Formats: sequence, C-alpha cells, structure tokens
Amino acid sequence: MEKLEIAVQECVDFIFPVIQNLAATTDELLEHPLPEDSFSADLLEFRWPALQNDRNQNIDTDAIVGLALRRVLIDSSPLEGESDQPSNKDSLYKIAVVLDFCYHSRKNRKNPLTWSIAFFALFSSVIDSLSWPRGLLEFWPYAESRIEWFKMCNSLDPLRPGSSNLISYKQPLYDKLRHWNDLLKAVKNNYYLNTPACYEMKFKFEKFLSELLPLYEESNFNRSALFSNKQSSGNPWNKTISSSTRTESSSENIFATDYNYVFDELLTAPLEFIYKPLEFKIDMDKVLTPLLDAIFEVEEDFYRGIKKSHKMVSSINEKLNHAFPVDFEILQTRVPNYMKISKRNNEERQKYWTEFLNLNKLLSSAVQPTLLDISVSNPSVIYDQMLELDNDYHRKQFILQICFTANLIRQIITSPDVENYYKNCYQKERPAQSINFQSLNESNHKKTLSLCDYLVNNRTKKFYQHRDPQFVLVIEKLLESEDCFLKAKVDGFKSFQSLNISDEQVKLDDTDYSYKKFGFILLGNKSLNNVWKVKTGLDVIPEASKNAKEIFEDLNSKRNHVNMDQEDLEASDDRIVKDWQILRSLRSQYLFSFNKIDEHSGLDGLFESSLSDSRLSERRKLLERLVEKVKEPHLLKLQSAREFMTDRKSKKRSLEEEKGKRRWSRNSDQEKKNPIMDPLMLHLQLNFPLQRSPKRTKPPHHHKYKLRKQLRQMKTQQIFQHQLQRTQRKPLLGEKLQKETVQSPIRRVKTQQRLQLVIQVSTISSKLC
Repeated sequence: MEKLEIAVQECVDFIFPVIQNLAATTDELLEHPLPEDSFSADLLEFRWPALQNDRNQNIDTDAIVGLALRRVLIDSSPLEGESDQPSNKDSLYKIAVVLDFCYHSRKNRKNPLTWSIAFFALFSSVIDSLSWPRGLLEFWPYAESRIEWFKMCNSLDPLRPGSSNLISYKQPLYDKLRHWNDLLKAVKNNYYLNTPACYEMKFKFEKFLSELLPLYEESNFNRSALFSNKQSSGNPWNKTISSSTRTESSSENIFATDYNYVFDELLTAPLEFIYKPLEFKIDMDKVLTPLLDAIFEVEEDFYRGIKKSHKMVSSINEKLNHAFPVDFEILQTRVPNYMKISKRNNEERQKYWTEFLNLNKLLSSAVQPTLLDISVSNPSVIYDQMLELDNDYHRKQFILQICFTANLIRQIITSPDVENYYKNCYQKERPAQSINFQSLNESNHKKTLSLCDYLVNNRTKKFYQHRDPQFVLVIEKLLESEDCFLKAKVDGFKSFQSLNISDEQVKLDDTDYSYKKFGFILLGNKSLNNVWKVKTGLDVIPEASKNAKEIFEDLNSKRNHVNMDQEDLEASDDRIVKDWQILRSLRSQYLFSFNKIDEHSGLDGLFESSLSDSRLSERRKLLERLVEKVKEPHLLKLQSAREFMTDRKSKKRSLEEEKGKRRWSRNSDQEKKNPIMDPLMLHLQLNFPLQRSPKRTKPPHHHKYKLRKQLRQMKTQQIFQHQLQRTQRKPLLGEKLQKETVQSPIRRVKTQQRLQLVIQVSTISSKLC
C-alpha cells in the first residue's frame, strides 16, 4: 500500500507542472478541445519515471494513472465559497487539461477499452466537487463542446455524427446515470432555495443526459406512460393566503371548483375517463361547457381590445404619415451620425448595458417566485389568473391541455395498438388499481369520440379560426407532432435505429476571384478589344489624392506661389470642368464653405472672404432695386386710392353739416309755434320714432315734399288715437298697479310717475284731436 501511495505521488509531481503550464498558456480551454500534439509523446505513452521504476512493475499502470489524475483534479478544484474569479478560472482550466489528457492517452493504456470508465469517473468527480449551480455553469461549456467524446463509450475511434454507443443499463453510464438522476431529483425537491440559475443548470444537465443516449433508448422517453398530475412547481414563494370571507356560492369558488374537477378527472386521467360510464361523461360535459364559455368570453374581449388598439394605432399612423406607403412601420430606423460619433453617448450606452447584463447575473442567484405557475389553492387568485383580460397565457395553456387530452383519447379509442400499449403500461405500473376495460360499449364509444371532436374542432378551432389563425395553425402542428410521437413511442422508436447520418463533409465550391465581369471594355467594343490587344495606359495615370484636406492645401499653395496668367486661365475651355472636379473632391469636408464660390470669384472665394462679401453686397443692392421697381406701380395705385378716400370723406362731412343746419332751423321754428308740445314731442320721439325717408344728395321737388309732410301728420294723429283708446279700455290700471306696489314704496313712486305721464299724454292727444 505504501508503494502504491509513493508511486501515485511521484506521478502527480511529474504531471502536475505540465498541466499547470498548459492551463496558463492556452485560452478558451472550456470551449475548444486541446489538440493531441499539445502533450509530449513521453507523456501520452506513459513513459513516466515513476511507472518505469522496477519496484512498480507489479502494480497496474492504469490504476496508478487513474489515481494520479484524480488527485490532480482534487488539488485543482476550487475551494468551497471561493470568490476570486481569476483563480476559479485557472482551476477550471486545469480540470479541462486533465480530462483532455485522459481522452488523448486512451490508445496507450494497458487496457484501452476501459478508458471511458476512467473518463466518466473523472467527470463525475468534477460534478460532485464543483458548487451548484454557479461552479457547474462556468464549467459546463466543456461538457457541451466534448459531448462526442462521451458518446464513444469504449470505442477508440470517433463515431459518425448523430450516433452513440452508450447504453443506460451498462457501464460506464449505468451507475453514473443513477447518481445524476438522484442529484436532479434532490434539486427538484429543494424548491425552497432554488434560484433561476438552479433551474438553468438543471435544464442543461437534463439536455446533456438526453443527448448522451440514442433516440431509441428507453431512458429517453416516458416508457411507463404516466401522466403528470402537478399543476404548480410547489414553490413556497407562489403561495397566497386564502380568504375565508368568500362564500361558497361566489364566482371565484365555483370557477376554481370546476377547474380542479376538470383537471383531476379529465386532464390527468384520460385513460380512466375513457372507461367511465356515460352519465359521468355527460356530467363532465355540463361542467366543462360553462367553464369554456367563461374563458372564450374573456378571449373575445381580449381579441376585440387588440383589434381596437391596432385600428387606433393604424389610424394615428395614417394621419401622421399621410401619402406614405402602408408598410412604413417596418422601415429600419437609422441612428443619426452625431449620436454614433458622440463619445459621451457611447460611454453612457456602454455603461448602461454593462450594468443591465450584470443585473441579470445578480438576479439569477436570488430566490424568485415562478410567475407562470398557476395557483390552485386560492380561488380568487386562480380566477384572476384565468380571466385576466390583458394576460392570455394561462387561458391558452388550459386550451392546449384540453386539445392534447382530447386528441390522446381519440387516438386510444380509434387505434388498437395505442389502446393495448396504454392498457399494458397501466396494468404494469398500477397493479393495485383496476379499470374495467370491457365497460366501453358502442354508445359510450360514440359519445366519447363525439365529445373529443366537439372540443377540438367546434369549440377551439372554430373560435380561433378568424380571431387568431396563427394560434389555430400552432394547435394543428402540435397535434400532428403528438400523433407522430405517439406512433413512434408505441413502436419503440425502431425507425430511429436504422437512421444513418452521412459522415461525408459538405465541400463548398471555391470562389474564382480571377474572373472579371464585362462591365468595362477598354476600347469600347469587345471585338476590337480582342483583335487590338493594345494597352490603354489607364493604369499608368497617377491617381489624385482622395484626401480633401490635402487637396485644399495643395490648391492654396499653388494659388499663392504660382503666377498664372488670368486671361489664359479664363480662355481655357476646361476650366469649368476642372473646377467641378475639385469641388467634388472637396465636398466631403468643405461642403459648407461652397457658399463663398460663385461664377465671378471661382475657387478663389474659398480663400478670400472679401470676394464673396463684395459680391454679396452687390447682389443685395441689385435685389433692392428690383424690389423697388416691382413695387412702383403698386405704390402709385395706393397713393391715388388714398387721395380718393380723403376727397370722399371731405364731401361727406360738408353734406352732414348742411343737413344738421337745416334740421336745427326747423326745430327752432316748431318750438316758437307750439311751446306746449315740447314734452309730448320728446316722449313721442323716444317711444314712437317716425320712419324717415332715405338720404338724398339732391333736394326733392316741392309738391312731393308737401305730400309726404301731410302723410306724416295723418300717421301721427292715428298713433295718438290708438294710445287714447288703450287708456280708456283699461281704467283699472292704476288700481292694479297700486295693489301690486303695496309692499314696495320705491316701486309705488315709479308707478305714480308713470300714471301721471300717461294721463298727460291722453289729455294732450284729446285736445289735438
């Protein structure tokens, strides 16, 4: 025993520096395997000093190497609770080097066929030594990148893609698979402390185990044909306090009772439901119908709200984006250039997204409730979850469960193979519970089949056909895949045993970069170019600099130091062409300086601002002259219109003065003749205005004026007589007013004044008549 311990320690001292050196000098060891030539030939062929010693000749070499590698793994594993990230990464790299060495040295072992047992043992010890889930999540890229090595089992050569030699009930996977299943079961039961990282690692582990075995392996599918009867994950953070104030006849309790009844008697027990009596199925239909009615009613409101919001958004977009194409919303938005080159915006954006990604890592290690679980213990909560208008997740989940169960019942009833498969599985897994499989008569059979067709086709597909065609398509595809999976499951997935994946690599054709398109022909004609193989010399012409700043400085230097004849320059025919070429080269950097250039200053305006300023002042003067010339006829017309309006106002004022003088003289004459008429005329003018003749610029003839005056006098006499008749017709007016004004002395005084005025008017009118 001492000899074995000494030999193992000598092997560890020999191999550990090599592993440590490779881990320190190689990057991305977890994502990419080490090549075989990374290890020396002496190391791979086990020509180690400790193994070549004479005292260790009788010890099994494979056992010594296995123990040495296991001890290196233990020494390289990170300590429990180690928080130093670089040291943890170095430890994982050392573990990866040890496992890669175990794989590359498989052919040089004493018994090469046992290399997989050692490889699986080392991998299992790594899983047990790393912390769950953070340590395993950091190490797991190694398992995903080397999964083909695990599938080789005892084989020394790589397998064809998609194949695996592992068997669930044989070594090296037999005892490891049981151990890992127990580990996953413990994680599942430890839901009190599970975090999102725990569920992520659990999913990756289960995916890894399912990919190890072939598709037709029985451990890869539910061979016992048992139905899950758990609605929630059992997470205590999802538990809600049930209310005791609600009555048994409330909507929440009725809905929760019906839901649990359907789930327990139909969704989780389809085989028992098939062989139940007909009366039970009729009762189930009576319970299921109002439950689906309530769900579909909320679904109707849900889709109506979506349609209304889409219509509102589309109308707003149509109003705001008039004359745009209909699909303008799918146009990609472009970030402005100033935001791309802004250093401050880029730094703030990088800081924000870095903190956002770190937030996900922090939250993944915290205990959180599983928000998608449905609450069955609290009637009010399950009622709100199922009938919440804005969230249709739980409703869609229940509808899919109904469809899957109804489709499974149809397959069991219509297919004898499926029926025998589920019968055998039920009798094997539940021998204590018995079902009378002979109780399904013809009427019961038809009723069950019609109920399933009614639930899938009439209730579900017909409802969603026009409201959500995409969801109907999803249901149909899922039901088709369920039918195919059920047929393959009954057959034991034998069709996958003969599945061969070609190992030939797909070769891509090399691109011929020497081929040239016929976009440019040197001599303008392809036939001439083939006959006259003459070089055009285009490749000899020196290319001008494409840097705008260099062109600008070169142009300025030539302008200052070279004396060019201005007349010859103006007379040259290609001056305009050259100027345009220079402008096109300068526009990338000096575009906003082009306003200094015109037809007179030319390119000199870029360097002398005085030329552009003087030219601009001349343009302004010319523009002002043009504006004055355009406004001149309008100003003349405006002056004549003003003179006409002043003359018209003066004439109107003189006519009004003359008319006022005539009116004043006529009123003075009447006052002299009839002085008693003053109060009467004042009263008549205030209350009974006479209609005056329209104004005339010319005086009327004498006989017409006299006739109109007589008519006015007759009209005045008629008014007086009418007023007198009114007063004689109501002799009690004074008494009535006196009775009404008993309570108000102020009103009484006003009423007396009115009576006196009426009496005076009546007396005066009687005298005139």
